[in-house]
Amino acid sequence: MRSSPRSAPTGRRIVVVAVPPVDELDLVGPLQVFHSVNRLAGRPIYRVELATNARDRTVDGEGGVLTFVARRHITRVAAPCDSVLLVCGLASRSVRDRALSAWLRGMAGRVRRMGAVCVGVFLLAEAGLLDGRRATTHWRFGRELASAYPKVCVEHDPVWVKDGVFYTSAGISAGVDLALAWVEEDCGAALAHEAARELVLFLRRPAGQPQLGTTPAQHVLQLRVEAARRLLERTEDGLKGVAARTGFGGVDVMRRAFVRLLGLTPRRYRELARQSPSPLPAAPANRSRQGA
Repeated sequence: MRSSPRSAPTGRRIVVVAVPPVDELDLVGPLQVFHSVNRLAGRPIYRVELATNARDRTVDGEGGVLTFVARRHITRVAAPCDSVLLVCGLASRSVRDRALSAWLRGMAGRVRRMGAVCVGVFLLAEAGLLDGRRATTHWRFGRELASAYPKVCVEHDPVWVKDGVFYTSAGISAGVDLALAWVEEDCGAALAHEAARELVLFLRRPAGQPQLGTTPAQHVLQLRVEAARRLLERTEDGLKGVAARTGFGGVDVMRRAFVRLLGLTPRRYRELARQSPSPLPAAPANRSRQGA
């Protein structure tokens, strides 16, 4: 028996702010996630608008091939707005745009969440929004971020990080992971998995997964946990059956893997997956053992 996804109000408005020149995949990846979710759900869960700080609304791609035209300038973005996602490119991390910083500060207190893909975190930090908060970015620029903004608590390993209303990600494909995390918060794990499958992504990475350095054994473990998550969400199979179908040696082995990667047991994961409206937790920084 397949569990039904949690319902979500229609028309969550997401403003994607593109600061040119943008990394094309950082921009298009999250947009495709939200579009896929609308199509899979059969209703407009998300209303996505592209805005920019560029005066002529033209957003060049860093590759020099693609050019985007934003719907409006950021100063013409009217309330209400559910979420803001900030996207830029490598050259944009040195941008010092006082008007953009002021706009971000003003929006931060009015939206449910604000995210940045890859080096977009530099722009949030420049606006002073990440002082005293945890954040991440692409592994190449973590030290630069920490040096330029010492008040930011930079975490170098996670694929994405949430602190309060602020979300930051490692960039490139991690922007897709961040968008899927938002979908899971809004609509539940089942629809987020469907969107991942739509994008031919077998493994939907949790927040705490390291950006690099994964061994073959660790990768296999992550794949097994992901497969077990799907079975727990979509079937009535017992824990023993799920463990057997996903290659774990037993329920105890599967439980240890879940606690290690997700910070909770398979039984608790299934309970949360079927609750509404509480979202499933991402892998926490400090994981504690929970009872089965």
